[in-house]
Amino acid sequence: MEITINRLQQMLNTAAKMGAKQIVDRLGLEKKQISRNQAYKVYGRKRVDRWYNEGLVERIADGRQTYYNKAQLEKQASIHRLVDLCYEPE
Repeated sequence: MEITINRLQQMLNTAAKMGAKQIVDRLGLEKKQISRNQAYKVYGRKRVDRWYNEGLVERIADGRQTYYNKAQLEKQASIHRLVDLCYEPE
């Protein structure tokens, strides 16, 4: 499989965004968790539930509210985008 310059640029941009988000998380500049409803809106219900069932993201229960670790969700979303870039036709 040959990777074009454009595809390589997209992949590198996605990887750079992943790194930047990790730094933001480590520095505590954003909330570390988001509600289940927010996660479903941003990443899609099926995808979030699949990641949870596969043990890739954790749920955090706080009374009646359920949260997800935002960094874990974003990591899985970035991996998903990279895989799509590798396999989608140009």
